[in-house]
Amino acid sequence: MKCIEICCGAGGLAIGEEIAGFEHLLLLDFDKHCIETLRQNRPDWNSICQDITTFDIQSFMKTINLKPGELELLSAGIPCQPFSFAGLRNGLNDKRTDTFSALLNFIEYLQPKIILIENVKGLKFHKDFDNIINSIKNYNIYHKVLDANDFDTAQKRERIFIVGVNVNFSSDKFVFPEKKQKKLVLRDVLDIDETDDYQKILYEYNNDFKLLMNKIPPGGCWRNLNPEEQRTLLKNSYTSSGGKTGIAKRLSMDKPSPTLTTSPIQKQTCRCHPIHTRPLTVREYARIQGFPDDWKFSGSRSKMYHQIGNAVPVGLAVAISKQIKNFLDINTSYINWIDNNILDELIKNMLNEYKQPVDNIFIDVFKKSFDCKFYNIENEDYMQIEYKRILDKKINNAIGYFHENVLKNCYGWKQYNKYSMDICDENETIFIQLKNKFNTLNSSGNNFLKLQMKKILQDKPETKFVVLGLINDKELVGRNVEYIRNIDKTRKITSSKLYEFITGSKTAYNDLLNYINNYKD
Repeated sequence: MKCIEICCGAGGLAIGEEIAGFEHLLLLDFDKHCIETLRQNRPDWNSICQDITTFDIQSFMKTINLKPGELELLSAGIPCQPFSFAGLRNGLNDKRTDTFSALLNFIEYLQPKIILIENVKGLKFHKDFDNIINSIKNYNIYHKVLDANDFDTAQKRERIFIVGVNVNFSSDKFVFPEKKQKKLVLRDVLDIDETDDYQKILYEYNNDFKLLMNKIPPGGCWRNLNPEEQRTLLKNSYTSSGGKTGIAKRLSMDKPSPTLTTSPIQKQTCRCHPIHTRPLTVREYARIQGFPDDWKFSGSRSKMYHQIGNAVPVGLAVAISKQIKNFLDINTSYINWIDNNILDELIKNMLNEYKQPVDNIFIDVFKKSFDCKFYNIENEDYMQIEYKRILDKKINNAIGYFHENVLKNCYGWKQYNKYSMDICDENETIFIQLKNKFNTLNSSGNNFLKLQMKKILQDKPETKFVVLGLINDKELVGRNVEYIRNIDKTRKITSSKLYEFITGSKTAYNDLLNYINNYKD
């Protein structure tokens, strides 16, 4: 299955998607160091350094022959700072949220089956949250805050995940992954070979701060210092409100790390090693975020920390990606209300109908004369148009028989030739007459069907009937109510409702469409 990721960063989410079974068609980010990181580790990935707001997604789609609706997954880690509790939370007024408008354009052009948006927890409580959700059109939206520590990550890191399911793909509800029972702590991930090159990349504390940190036990912070030392360290913020528990924070081997930020030496988010009096190294940062040890990072020391601190933890990325992959598999590769081998054969036969020539074309010479006169066309052009019209009529009839063959092969149903009915249930209590065009239920066709229904009612008083005009245009559905009036025990339903009635699945009609779209001969 194919995916595109924008604002991809250093690859935390991309690794999870790869493990889940997705193939990356494009990874896009404006940060050159992030893209260089991806190119170092996965040279076969199509990693492009460009601002999403200037990227021509339509031209890219033409280049790789990707049509709207074909992409399985579009994921995006849009900038989180405008919605972060740690930031000013300017939301959609922040210039960085121009990328969200660009994301909406990507969604509009690609029309992917699933979209995945990751952001900070604060987005859910922001005043713009409802506007963001409502701006994503034609998708059923699900969202949930997930904690990375619940998914194979030695870190408390809450992020909101927004999953959108294309309404034309599936109406099934998306369910987020269940929490893992085992919770990792730092002891599980900080056993690192000291010869590791990235273990040697770190910041150093100045001597005064190091002396203070030596007095703080594992799991402690500035509160473990005496009042004089606290005042010296906190200065003016000593009397301010707030817990300030991130200041002079020493981690504990027996607990998960607090959320890693883009630097381990920021005053409010200090991340000191549980045992050694120093900040976490680049390798320790990467371990806590779940990156494999062979994953290389590009750029300066600060750029490495920045990339890792902004990443989606790999364990969390694997969990959400596998859940999405499983959802896609269920909705695209298998239909549980019919033998899929039979369905494949019916689709194959239907496609062969397009290859069959039209024989014995009857031309009404008077119609031909009037048509050529009115449309101002030559005889040769008329013959081509008429051939296409007759071929289209032939295909429409074949599609009607395709539906009939699909429905009579559904589990619990069979073909039924008595009383001019098409199919019935195994108990022969529900009889269905399929109609492919509206006008077949007018006048004589209508009267004949009424006679057949009355005849069955005499023989089988408990019988139910369903009459259907097989159509795809939902705007025409209402015309079905004009059929077969004043007949007891008659139902007038749409195509999608008929499939639901026969299969018991609310998404059967769309499932069949998706199955056909993904069919490979």
